[in-house]
Amino acid sequence: MPEPRPPVPPLPLATGELSPRDARELDALLAQIRAVTGLEGSGYKERYLRRRLGVRMRRLGLERYGAYAERLRQDEDEYARLLDAIAINVSRFYRNGSVWTTMRDRVVPGLFALDLPRIQVWSAGSASGEEAYTLAMVLAEHARSTGVGLGRFEVLGTDIDAGALERARLGTYDEAALQELPAELAERWLEPDGGEGKRTIRPELRRRVRFQALDLTVAMPEGPVHLAVCRNVLIYLERSVQERVLQGLAELLDPGGYLVLGKAEMLVGPARDVFRPIATRERVYQRP
Repeated sequence: MPEPRPPVPPLPLATGELSPRDARELDALLAQIRAVTGLEGSGYKERYLRRRLGVRMRRLGLERYGAYAERLRQDEDEYARLLDAIAINVSRFYRNGSVWTTMRDRVVPGLFALDLPRIQVWSAGSASGEEAYTLAMVLAEHARSTGVGLGRFEVLGTDIDAGALERARLGTYDEAALQELPAELAERWLEPDGGEGKRTIRPELRRRVRFQALDLTVAMPEGPVHLAVCRNVLIYLERSVQERVLQGLAELLDPGGYLVLGKAEMLVGPARDVFRPIATRERVYQRP
C-alpha cells in the first residue's frame, strides 16, 4: 500500500493575521512593486494579493515578504512572473456562451444603430486576447451581415501583464482555447498556423484589435468608448475601488453605450443609479 502523500504546506503568509513586522514588510513590498511596475496594489483585496504573492514565494522557497522584496531587487524578471500570477490570465474564446448570445442579439445591433463613425470597444483585463478577438468576431459578423465593412469598429484589449499582451498581439492559440467557440466562427476568423494544433487570427480581423498595458485601478483608456467588457476584474478589488472603477466606466462610456460585467459581479455604489439593466442575468447594462 503506497504511503500517504505529505500535506502541502500552507502558502507563506497567505492567510491569518499578520504580525506587525510582517505587515510592515508587506507594505514596503507593495510600495516597491508599485514603484517598479506601476501596479496599484492598494486597490486589490489584501487576501487576494497575499495569496498570489504566496504562490511566488512558495515557488522560490521564501517565507518572508522582506526576503521576496530582496529577490525582486536581485532578479527584475521576477516582477513579470509576479504580475502574471496576479493577473491569473485564464481565458478562452466565447467563454460563457449565453453572454455572447446576448451581445450578438441585443448589444451589437444596438451599437450599430447608434450610427457612429466608428464603434470603439474595450476589453478590460483581456489577458492573452481571447476575449478581445471574440468581441471582434461578433462585431465582424454583424458588419458582414449588414454590409457595412470591418472598418466600422475597433477593439482595445488591456491588461497589466506584458507577457500576456505579447501573446495576444501574436494571435496564435492552441485548439483547447477554441473549445467554446462556434465552429463557423473558428472556420471564418482563424487559420491553421502550421504548428500542430495551432490556429492564428486572420489578418483582416487582427487589424481591428490593438492591445496596450493598463491598470484600470489607476487610469481608464482614452475615450470615447461605446462598449466596455469588464468581466471578472472587479471581484479582485476592494469595494471602494470597485465603486471608483464603475464611476470611471460611467464617465468613459458615451450615452447609449454598454457595460458587461462578470456573472459573479454586480453594480455597486452610485453606478447602480447610472446604468439600466439590459440583461440582468448576463450582467449587461446600458448608459442612458
